[in-house]
Amino acid sequence: MLLINKDKKSEFQALIPSIQQYMYEWRIVFIRAPKGGTDDLSATAKVIMGLYADTKGVLFISGDKIVMIMHDERGDLLDSIKPIVEQKMPGKRYRYIMRQMTGTALQQITTQFFDEGKAEDSLFKKRLARKDNRVLVIDDDDFYRAVLKKACEKTSTVFQSEDGKNATQMYLEINPDIVFLDIHLPLSYGFLILEDFLNVDFDAFVIMISSDSSSQNITKADDMGSAGFLKKPLDPEELLQLFQSCPTFKLNPQ
Repeated sequence: MLLINKDKKSEFQALIPSIQQYMYEWRIVFIRAPKGGTDDLSATAKVIMGLYADTKGVLFISGDKIVMIMHDERGDLLDSIKPIVEQKMPGKRYRYIMRQMTGTALQQITTQFFDEGKAEDSLFKKRLARKDNRVLVIDDDDFYRAVLKKACEKTSTVFQSEDGKNATQMYLEINPDIVFLDIHLPLSYGFLILEDFLNVDFDAFVIMISSDSSSQNITKADDMGSAGFLKKPLDPEELLQLFQSCPTFKLNPQ
């Protein structure tokens, strides 16, 4: 694992052919400090570098998050990062975003973190600076849309879609703090929408919801970078925990 910055573009660029050739073996990991703070990211980065010194990849700090691009041929690294870091750095309330590498994601990282002058204020920062909460519910079931609306409307403005049509455009216009996304929709597949959201916003906080809570669906949601999975019928206590874990959600909005 190499610790790099914008002055060491060559180390990152040297990995790109290997990543492109064996895309399925590479992972992206974001470790974001709570509520947009820096919270000793340098110390955490040093711990991670020590733990994964023999892993092929790069690590760099960008603003309020650590970004790691890791070679994970056996597919078992993602499960180890969070518990190991939390054990070594107790009390650090980071959010871990882990997903498989894609061509779009690789291009985004290259542009956002290495091409000078092209990075713009992120959607995340705009959410963080906003005083209100916004929740987007995408579900073709009228009953569950109503349940989620009732659960969220005291703290948030709730937007809804019954079919996911133009979902990415809606996401960019609303810039929601939390998305509740059904897997099975009339016009699209929830996992495809999740991928689209993450391709336009690394930090999208998307909760997949479904009555089909098979291990395959839960694992897929986790691997793709969702922030969680809720089984229908929904548990109010789980919803509260999700609100508390979302880094841009204000529990007492103004």
